[in-house]
Amino acid sequence: MRQKQIHDRRAFYETFEVGDKVYVYFPVKRVGNSSKLTSFWKGPFNVRGKLSDVLNEIDCVRDRNNQVVHCDRVRKCRSQLLSGEDGLGKSDDEDECLVENEIQENDRPSSDTEDVSRFGRKRKPPV
Repeated sequence: MRQKQIHDRRAFYETFEVGDKVYVYFPVKRVGNSSKLTSFWKGPFNVRGKLSDVLNEIDCVRDRNNQVVHCDRVRKCRSQLLSGEDGLGKSDDEDECLVENEIQENDRPSSDTEDVSRFGRKRKPPV
């Protein structure tokens, strides 16, 4: 009983609205495939309805009917920006910050003893 009370106090459930794009967790292991490198998150699917705070009706392509899925098995689909890509959907404030950072980096004197990669890792040449 005590463990349940602690869980209920700390539990946080992500809320979804009708029309949101989500990924759904289907933990089905196929014969002959290693589960080590398999992603069990499928989607994105659309949320068709909200039955309660934790139950959502999702339009899964794998079944013709909508599936009722608990919010523990659902994650929101967010846009993904990888390193090296330019952000087309950025706001003006973010663009200004990038320009300022580029100017500050170019103003710094370059040192011949250390090489700084784009990830901020400093490398020293071999002795």
